[in-house]
Amino acid sequence: MERDQVMASEAMRGRVADLVRRENAGDLSADEAAELDGYLDVEHRMRLARARTASAEAER
Repeated sequence: MERDQVMASEAMRGRVADLVRRENAGDLSADEAAELDGYLDVEHRMRLARARTASAEAER
């Protein structure tokens, strides 16, 4: 694994995929929607961090 690569566990990836499928089907509880939002927020923050890192490395 490269130093900038963070991998979610297989169980976590499966849980997120299940939540997304259920959201698309309109079958998500409020608690599950909040859980999915949390996962999506973490993903967004990781993408931002990776972009900032890539930008800083390009400036070197």
